[in-house]
Amino acid sequence: MTRPRLAEGLDAYIEAFRAASAGASSPNAARLLSDRHAGSLLPEPLPSLESFTTFIVAAGREIAVRVHRPRVDHVVPGIVYYHGGGFVAGSIESFDGIAQQLATHCHAATISVQYRRLPEHRYADTFDDCVDAFVWAREHAAELGLDHGAIAVAGDSVGALLALSVAMRARQTGDPMPAAQLLFYGAYSMLPGRDLYAAGNDPLLGADRIAAVVAAFEAAGGTPPDHSPKRLMELPPTLLVAAEHDPLRAETAELARALTAAGVAAQYRVAPKMIHGFLRAGRFVPAVTEEWPAIGAWFRRTVAGIASQEAA
Repeated sequence: MTRPRLAEGLDAYIEAFRAASAGASSPNAARLLSDRHAGSLLPEPLPSLESFTTFIVAAGREIAVRVHRPRVDHVVPGIVYYHGGGFVAGSIESFDGIAQQLATHCHAATISVQYRRLPEHRYADTFDDCVDAFVWAREHAAELGLDHGAIAVAGDSVGALLALSVAMRARQTGDPMPAAQLLFYGAYSMLPGRDLYAAGNDPLLGADRIAAVVAAFEAAGGTPPDHSPKRLMELPPTLLVAAEHDPLRAETAELARALTAAGVAAQYRVAPKMIHGFLRAGRFVPAVTEEWPAIGAWFRRTVAGIASQEAA
């Protein structure tokens, strides 16, 4: 495989990423090490945010959520964020940098969700946690200081699939839908052996890794979703961000075309010289800091437009 032309600083991030869970003997060990060493990847905490962890009490379990809210005395939009990690790894600890950046640049309160992970749980359990967290955010908008009509969903990698699925379920059930979707380098088809997976040039996400994620999803009862235009109609405005070297880039492009065909306002962007998961690399990669203002500006424009329509 030809070595990809990477953004400045990505080599250092890749080395730190691999070191964070090096020597793990099991999935639990890998999770523990990733959380323990998350500080080696995360930027410094942002003092402009009020941050705390709380718990959603649901049937038979509690769901941890970490909230980052701008330090202002008026209501703000909300973003319910679902982290990546292949359904097996990833946590509100190791993905905290993305949650903080969303809150800062979108001028919104971010609610990062610790959904149940595979293989210890069924995919249906994972998805139930994601739905319940979005419903909880709406129900407790007053306590969280949120604009009740401006609560969006966001996710990266498999978290993007979860965010999209939450919005699709709300549309199908007639429940209130998210105000917007922010979907970052998502895994959308969950189909094994697609040729496009081998076409990527990503040092951290190869076809074998994608196959392992799909296999875990299938073993946990997940079924490939239907993202045809007919199923995507009437979804909220959507921002889709892909990475140039990510083997999942083509899936993001496919989803963007399907959303547009369904009449959804969708904006698609490819970050040059980037790899899967690049939004976690801001501590190492100067170009990542250039992505966030555009993400935030899209969100603020979109939510302002929704608020204007509701006011009218």
